Amino acid sequence: MKNLIGRVIYFGDLMGDLEEESRDIQRNLHRHGIECNKIEIHDTPKFFDEQFDVMFFDWGGMSVGNSLMDCFCREIIKMSENRPNTAFVMVSRFTKEAMEDAIRYLEIDEHNTPTNIFLTIEDFVKNWLRDYTF
Repeated sequence: MKNLIGRVIYFGDLMGDLEEESRDIQRNLHRHGIECNKIEIHDTPKFFDEQFDVMFFDWGGMSVGNSLMDCFCREIIKMSENRPNTAFVMVSRFTKEAMEDAIRYLEIDEHNTPTNIFLTIEDFVKNWLRDYTF
């Protein structure tokens, strides 16, 4: 079992129980052999200027009828370029699809997609842990 250390955050919308969703992320990581003892929960992007090591992101529940998801995805792409050692992990299907759309919208081809954006937790586990030690 590897320990995920550093500052780990979950940025999620208020459509669900963020505490329970955070525990779901921890259980999912545990099933993949990763222990994560603490995840900070945020429902507003005020932390964007702060340093963290891993961000789990799910704004799918609030994506209908507004452009917040698009704005957040573009902001995460910018952050990922400036923070190559930070992982940005999409948690839900809607969030994954929104990130794929943002990458297409910004005309980033598959060979230039930031390598620290992971569209699923499984992608994070396979790729990030292969290259980084926690």
